[in-house]
Amino acid sequence: MATEYWRKLYEKPVDAEAEEFFITNFDKSITDDQRNELKQSITLEDLYEHLKEIKKSTTPGSDGTTYETIYIFWDRLGPSLTKVANAIMEKGKLPHSMKQILISLIPKKDKVLKTVDNHRPISVINCGLRLICSYFESKLQPIIQ
Repeated sequence: MATEYWRKLYEKPVDAEAEEFFITNFDKSITDDQRNELKQSITLEDLYEHLKEIKKSTTPGSDGTTYETIYIFWDRLGPSLTKVANAIMEKGKLPHSMKQILISLIPKKDKVLKTVDNHRPISVINCGLRLICSYFESKLQPIIQ
C-alpha cells in the first residue's frame, strides 16, 4: 500500500520546460585547476578534518553507524573509509555494502497517522557513504557557486 502510493506520487512527469531551462542555464565548465583539484586523492587527514567539522549528532545510517562512532573509532575506521572514498572516485562505483538504502516513513507533525499520505519518506544510507558524499560536496560547493 505505501509502496504503491509513493511510486505513483513520484512517477509524475518531469516539467520539460523547467528541465530545459536548468540545463541551458547551467554553466558546466570548470577550469583546469579546479578539475585537477577535484581529481586529487583524498587523504586520511582531509577526511578526518571534514568529519571534525560536521554535526555528529545524526541518526544512524543503514549500517547502524553514526558520525560520532566514526569519530571515536577514527584510528580504526579512517584508513578504510579513505581507501573506499578514493576507490569510488577512481572507479565511479560504490562498493556493494554501500548500495543498500532503506526507505523509512516518518509521521508528519500533527497529522492522523492512519493514512500513508500523512507520512514522509526518508532515505537511510550507510553512514560512511554519507561522510564521503559530504566530503565530495564540500569540495564541489565552492566551484559550482
